[in-house]
Amino acid sequence: MSGQEIQTAISQDIKKTPVILIIVFIFITAGIYYPCWFLTRLEQINELDSDEKLGKGVFIFGIVLFSISLFLALISGVLEGVAEGLGDADFLAMALGVDAIDSVLSLVVGITLLVQCFKVRRIFRNHFKEHLGRNILFSGWATFFFQIGYLQYKINRFE
Repeated sequence: MSGQEIQTAISQDIKKTPVILIIVFIFITAGIYYPCWFLTRLEQINELDSDEKLGKGVFIFGIVLFSISLFLALISGVLEGVAEGLGDADFLAMALGVDAIDSVLSLVVGITLLVQCFKVRRIFRNHFKEHLGRNILFSGWATFFFQIGYLQYKINRFE
């Protein structure tokens, strides 16, 4: 299969977006766009020739946890402001407790979505190797550090 056929095989299936725009969306939405990125590409990724498929539930779970985390961060900030204004250590202790819960939720959803990034990486590798007969490299390190930014970069390269 020629390079042009490989490029066409993925570019017709998966939505292309500039990586910088993804970074802006993540920043503007306080991270909620991260699981949305998967949901907007879910059908196209699942249509690729691979035994592994993505489910919607984990990404909806991510959106819910990111939303709860954002709400808890706001509550923590309000409690810290009240604690400073009143000089009350009880409000500060509550703010620290809410902040700890927020951190745990963020960690859980972050690890969950990182695992999904590696799953998408495997789907891409299987599709290219098994279906198209090409061994396209997808860096594990880049997937770990840049996650959806790297995956989108790889998608964008295949025009």
